[in-house]
Amino acid sequence: MYRCLFGFGKRTWESGKYKVEKDDRSVCIKTINYNDWYSFVRDYKKDLYNDDIFRYGEYVFRGQRDEKWKLLSSFDRIYGKYDWQERADIEKQLIDRFIENVKRIIPNANVDCFSDVKKKNLAQHYGIPTRLLDWSYSPFVALYFAYEESSSENGSVAIWCLKKDHEIWNSNLGFELEENILSENERQKRQLGCFSILNTPAKSIDEFVEFCEKQGINVDNALTKMVLPCAERKRVLTELLSMNISASTIFGGYEGCARAAKTELELLLIK
Repeated sequence: MYRCLFGFGKRTWESGKYKVEKDDRSVCIKTINYNDWYSFVRDYKKDLYNDDIFRYGEYVFRGQRDEKWKLLSSFDRIYGKYDWQERADIEKQLIDRFIENVKRIIPNANVDCFSDVKKKNLAQHYGIPTRLLDWSYSPFVALYFAYEESSSENGSVAIWCLKKDHEIWNSNLGFELEENILSENERQKRQLGCFSILNTPAKSIDEFVEFCEKQGINVDNALTKMVLPCAERKRVLTELLSMNISASTIFGGYEGCARAAKTELELLLIK
């Protein structure tokens, strides 16, 4: 019903439903392919936790509508052509300019007391590209984001699962997970959200894992990618709606209602 890939590329061994591919140059990331929504719901807990019990907070999840995409922040997508120090300087300038504008236009905002991470969180919430990457404690919220704007035909979506207590996820190596919810960020509360912060020359978390592996650090099970077909879009979004997971609940406000209406009509039109 699914296959497991420990993504090292070319040399291949097969055993039952597991397929292990290896290549000398890439990253040890476990990939599990599900045929459909039903196999995902049935098996994902066993695949992550080795039993049928969901353990809230052991993993955080991120949905992406193309399984080929890297775990890349909006900032690094835009400014990835610059070297590490230049990117750090550009991000600092963006945040500093945003905060100065806030203090000038919104005098009661009281942003001076914010930590650097809180400033980035607030800036990203209002459209500034940062190196923060959104995650959720809910695999089903992640599924919604994977499928909301995906194709209904070809390709696959990905649910990335980050095991929080793994040794590579620590600030000494340049990775942080910010779990404190910013009071100004209502969406983060609705989405059971948190942020990762990559303070390394690596542009994506995939590259960071590869760097750790090359340094001889154990990366097994640090990151898991779950892959489902785009063709399941209607079924998945309909099932999520029955669980009260839709744009109207995870975004809220007028925007959430508008996005929900658009998606609901699209689902009706899919044959």
